[in-house]
Amino acid sequence: MRRGLLTPQDVVQFTPLKLPFSPLHFRELYAMEEADSLEFLGDLWRAMVEAQADYSAAQPYGYRPEGYAAGAVVAWDGGYRVALTPTTQDPSHRTDWADAPKFTGPCAAAYSELYCTYVGPYLAFVVLSERYPYIVTQITEGGVDYEGRKINLQDEKRIDSQQRALYRDRARAKTLLINHLKHPPATAAGGAPCLIGWRRVDDKPYHRCGCGCAGGTHLCTELHSHAPNQAPQSQRSSIGGYRWG
Repeated sequence: MRRGLLTPQDVVQFTPLKLPFSPLHFRELYAMEEADSLEFLGDLWRAMVEAQADYSAAQPYGYRPEGYAAGAVVAWDGGYRVALTPTTQDPSHRTDWADAPKFTGPCAAAYSELYCTYVGPYLAFVVLSERYPYIVTQITEGGVDYEGRKINLQDEKRIDSQQRALYRDRARAKTLLINHLKHPPATAAGGAPCLIGWRRVDDKPYHRCGCGCAGGTHLCTELHSHAPNQAPQSQRSSIGGYRWG
């Protein structure tokens, strides 16, 4: 099974998503992440994926009279927790447990900062902006339902406004990510660079430029609130890349 960086829980953590939703809304999580990441993260994304810790053998937490040894990893609340000390406490106790590191290897610290502050939020907004219409509505044979009723004009305006906000935040997150990557790359303890591989062979950033960028050095499509590669829309019939009218 292919594995990316995002989990459904990350989408909730990094975005304003608080609606009850089914993980099935994110069944294409890997495909969406891979398609967008390869656009400009390229080899850096691949390196981060390969550096992820493998906790697939971790068992769900269960009470043990003898407790857990320091370093034990358990599945807990949609993620993984590692025991900091021998303990009989459950993983909610922060003095005895911590989130298990997402990455391993010499670049673990650099990748963790990059993911938690920049890559994670950006990819989470990519996923949410593309799946949001399916989360808040249900497409049936009788038409589109919103909150259990037929969608109306007021609902369309609300969905349109929320979708524009998601694309705005997605664009801002990508701008911050690219700005961070343009700085001198972080290095591992041994001096090996970690934040490399996100530029093309010709040293131009991976991006789509369709609004008069000079020399391919200015990122412009990411600064608009509409979907990438889509002309700005003012009518409610266009919400991101989906049509409702």
